[in-house]
Amino acid sequence: GSKDDAAAKLRFLEKADKKLQQKKVAALAKELTPQQKALKKLSEAMYPEPADRDQSALGQVLLEVGETAEEHELDPDCVLRMVMIFKNHFANTFLMANTMYCVGMMASTTVAKAPQYWSVLSKCVIAAMRYHQMDKMVLGNGAYALGNLAACSVGLKDMIAESSGTETILGTMRLHESDNILQANCCLAVSKSCRVPALSVDEDYATALKILEKASAIQEEALQLGAFRTILRSLALHPSDAVLRRTFCEAAQALAEGNSLLCTDMLPEGEQEDQSREVLPAEAGGHDEVPDEEDPKSWRLERLVKRITTMMGQDVHAIEYERGNRQVPVEEQHGRDEMVAAYASRALGQIVLARSEHKMAGLDGRFPMLVPDPDKQTVVGQVGGVQQMCDAIKQFPKKRDTVLRFTIAAMANVIRCHEGNQRLLDRHKGIDLLTASMSKWSEDKRHVALILLTLRVMLEGSDGRRNNWYLDTYRGKTMAKMVVKMYTTEAIDSGVQTKIVEAQEMARTWLPERKAQ
Repeated sequence: GSKDDAAAKLRFLEKADKKLQQKKVAALAKELTPQQKALKKLSEAMYPEPADRDQSALGQVLLEVGETAEEHELDPDCVLRMVMIFKNHFANTFLMANTMYCVGMMASTTVAKAPQYWSVLSKCVIAAMRYHQMDKMVLGNGAYALGNLAACSVGLKDMIAESSGTETILGTMRLHESDNILQANCCLAVSKSCRVPALSVDEDYATALKILEKASAIQEEALQLGAFRTILRSLALHPSDAVLRRTFCEAAQALAEGNSLLCTDMLPEGEQEDQSREVLPAEAGGHDEVPDEEDPKSWRLERLVKRITTMMGQDVHAIEYERGNRQVPVEEQHGRDEMVAAYASRALGQIVLARSEHKMAGLDGRFPMLVPDPDKQTVVGQVGGVQQMCDAIKQFPKKRDTVLRFTIAAMANVIRCHEGNQRLLDRHKGIDLLTASMSKWSEDKRHVALILLTLRVMLEGSDGRRNNWYLDTYRGKTMAKMVVKMYTTEAIDSGVQTKIVEAQEMARTWLPERKAQ
C-alpha cells in the first residue's frame, strides 16, 4: 500500500500545483494596466456626491493620476472627470491646484488625443486662474497647465489665445512681481503659447501658411497686451534667478521668431538705455508705468537681444579651478550657466527668423517659409550675439547635448547670407572652435553634420553661393577643401546621385582652380 499512498500523494500535489498555477494566471488576467488603475482610482474618489467626497484623498489621487499620465495615454474619460472636478469644486483652492497639475501632466499624452474636451478644459483652467488670482499654487500650476496644453496642439493653442489665456498669464505676472518662481512659470507659459509651431515637412502649403499667420496673430496680441515690457521687467526684478534667465530666453524667442513685429532700428551710437536704476516689485510700491496703448516702436529687438547676450557673458556660479584634483582648462574656468548658454543661443538662432518673401517659399523644399531676416541678423551681430556664441563653444567644449548642439544649430541661422556676421564669426575664431569640436566628437555623426552645415553656410557667403573674401585667404581655401572632401565621401558612401552632384557643384564653386576630377 505505501506505493499507492505515494502515488496518490503525488497526484494530489500535482493537482494542487495545477490549481495554484490557474489561480496565478487568473490573478494576472485580473491585474489592471496603469491606465485602468488610474481611471478606477479617479472613479472611486469621485463616486460619492461632491459634498461627501474625501477632498484630501481626491487631491492625492489627482497627483497619482498625473504621474501615470506623464508616461501613458489615459482613457479620455479621465479628461472628462477633470472637467467635472472644475465644475464641482471650483472654489476649492487645494483641489483646483492639484487638478491643474494633473491637466498639465496629461496634456501631451491624453488631452491631445481628446479634441472633444479642448474648448471646455482650456476655459476651465483660465477661469480658475482668474477666480483664484491671489493663490500662487493655483496660478503656478495653472500656468504650467496652460503652457503644456498650448504646446500639444495648434488647435488648442488657438483656443487658449481666443479665451484670453495670454492675457491671464501676463496679468498673473503683474499681480505677483516679487515671486520669482511664479514669474519663471509664467515666462515658460508665454513661450509655449506664443511660439511658432514646428511645421512638418509634409505639411501642405495652405495649412502651413494658416499656421504661421495664426501664430503671428497670437504673437502680435501678446505684444499688444504688454508681453514685451512684462518679460523685461520680470528679468530686471530677478536678475540672478537661474531658472528665470532661461525661461526669459524662451519667452523672448517666442515673441520674436517668425515675424517682423519688433523694431530692428538700433539706438544711435553713444545713446545707451539706462539699466542701472533698481526696479522694485509692485508689491513693494515700485509700479510699472503702463501706457494706455502699446507703441510698436517701443518693442526694440535690440533690448531683448542685449539682455540675452549680457546674461550669456555673466558668471553666476562659483568659478572652479580644480575638478577632482586636476586643474580645469583655462577656457573652462568660469561661472557661466550651462542652461543659460544653451537656451540663449537657441533663442538668438530662432529670433532672426521671419517669413520668407520668396515666391516659391513653402512650395519648393529648397525655399523654406521661415528664413533669417538680414535686419534681425544685424541686431544680433551688433549686440554681441556672434561673439557670445563663440565664447559658449569655447567655455563648454564637453556639453555636446546642450550648449554645443543648440549653439551650432543657431549659428547657421545667425550667419546665413550675412557678410557682417560671417566676418564676426571669423574674427572671434568661430571656425577654429567648430573644427576643433568636430575632431573632438568625430564619431558622433549628428554633431559632425551640424558643424558641416554651419561651415557650409560660411563658405556660401552672402549670396548663398561663394564667400569670395573668405575663400581668398589660405584658411578659407583649406576649410573649403576639408568640407568638400567630407561631403564627397559621405555622398559616395550613400550612393545617392543628387548628393554626389551637389558635392561636385561645391568643389566647382569654391575651388575653381582644382581640375575637374
